[in-house]
Amino acid sequence: REQNIILDKGITNDIKGFPVIAFGDYEHGYGFSSSKIDEYENEFKFINQTPSEEYPVAIVFRRQTEILNQIRNLKSFETDFFNKVKIIHGKAGMGKSNISAYLTNFFKNEEHPVIIIKAKSFNGNPDEFNRIFMEQLLVPNNYSIEEVLERIDNYGKKINKRVVLIFDGLNETTYGNEGFSKIWQKNFDQFIELLATFKFVYFITTLRTSYISRIWSNNQIPYSNFELKGFDENNLKNVVVKYFDHYKIGFDDINEKEIFYFKTPLLIDLYCQMLNPKIEAGIYAVFGLNGFKDVFERYINKLSESVKLKLTLGTIDQIKDGFDRCSAAMLNNLEANIPLMEFYSLMQNQNVVKIGGTIGEEILSEYLIYLDENENGRDVI
Repeated sequence: REQNIILDKGITNDIKGFPVIAFGDYEHGYGFSSSKIDEYENEFKFINQTPSEEYPVAIVFRRQTEILNQIRNLKSFETDFFNKVKIIHGKAGMGKSNISAYLTNFFKNEEHPVIIIKAKSFNGNPDEFNRIFMEQLLVPNNYSIEEVLERIDNYGKKINKRVVLIFDGLNETTYGNEGFSKIWQKNFDQFIELLATFKFVYFITTLRTSYISRIWSNNQIPYSNFELKGFDENNLKNVVVKYFDHYKIGFDDINEKEIFYFKTPLLIDLYCQMLNPKIEAGIYAVFGLNGFKDVFERYINKLSESVKLKLTLGTIDQIKDGFDRCSAAMLNNLEANIPLMEFYSLMQNQNVVKIGGTIGEEILSEYLIYLDENENGRDVI
């Protein structure tokens, strides 16, 4: 209607005056000169009817208002969206699962409902993410994922609290004998896009840094994220003292050069648990190579005994022989790793096709002796 009214006036040679426009409502205000319109004189050949001078000016400012409003909306949406999605990554042993557990308790204490799912629970067909996700929520299969998220969102809205959804350990998701599953590469971005429409759902996930490239080919996380890097070296001595005090481990002096291993949280935790599992008085720390070797051997013996009982093996020698075979294979490789399926076969001392119920599967579930890693797009140990 406005366009037709302006066009009906036709072309006029009268000099027009333009009122001063206040730009207070705009993020960026710039002066406007009607002479700028003359720059488009050569384009008039594409216009059947040349509008009056008022028309382009009116359109310019109306469009500017619309554009600036849209920019504001987009910025608001982007800020809100990135505040709803957090990805925590780090190397092995940096405490990613502990962070998930901590955040779960933290949000519960703040009276936020929390849903935490171990990512290894998605060890199914990579093309069936929605179905697997619904199974983890114990939702009947006659509901869609959109319906379920909407109900979760409505619940959060009703109690005025964000519902926190946590996927712990994306790198632990495997599929059959293929190793790391493609389920996240195929579905993660689409899932996050879906979550963006639900304002009361807050999403957190953890993964090992080396697996970022297996989900995003450019090795860049396109969402708000931060990396766990272990304990701060400048505060490491204080951390070790607190651990020793908790486990009642005595010590005469702590040389910072001998505790650099403990920058990795998992290692200080393992050391204390193996050295004094019953938290009894009279146990003293032993540093240096011999001290760490002694504690590590204790752990190997304890783990071997546990795996023997779980798999009903005749002797722990079957497990320790597997360690020897894997170690020999790694020593012969400059990269100090071996292919995933070769690891299972060496641990089992026979060709392994299905990994379920194998010694290797049980050993890997502990994460402490051998680690499954991504090396140039391949699954290695």
